[in-house]
Amino acid sequence: MSYQVKDLIERLSKMPPDTLLWSSWASKEDVNDYFVEGCEISDDDFTAFIESFQGDWEYAAETISDCVDVKFYCSVCALFDYNAKEIADEIICSKCGEEKDLLTT
Repeated sequence: MSYQVKDLIERLSKMPPDTLLWSSWASKEDVNDYFVEGCEISDDDFTAFIESFQGDWEYAAETISDCVDVKFYCSVCALFDYNAKEIADEIICSKCGEEKDLLTT
């Protein structure tokens, strides 16, 4: 279930302060660690992530993989990039692609 921060605060403010809770949450900033620098998860993919994420960060990368098209997954650095390209039958992110271009010129 997803909430905006303001909705969560409102719900929590109505609970007795000594209530025990279990919680897990993630913001786009947390999930962006799985993307190359300068690229952030799209709103649609983040919505899909939060609707399917079960709260165990050990499996966050797998959940993201289920939500983001595989054509954006860099086979070199194991990060996602919406600007990834196919180079020599590999999907390469913009950062690794720059390095590969330098090596082949």
